[in-house]
Amino acid sequence: MSDRQDFILGDPIPYEKQQTNGRNRMCGAAVLAMVYRSYGLEADQGEIWERISQPWLSNTRCAST
Repeated sequence: MSDRQDFILGDPIPYEKQQTNGRNRMCGAAVLAMVYRSYGLEADQGEIWERISQPWLSNTRCAST
């Protein structure tokens, strides 16, 4: 079986509900956490969010992933 087939037929990506932090919607952090966990890595949305987000309008943060 090729590496591509292993990926397609492998374990499904684990679902993680998107968290919110005040007015911030952390969808990018949720997606990255799911991908990291699919590779068996520990992942925390809050920690990911702090690393990928930047200050934005009205004391909120945003991320472009």
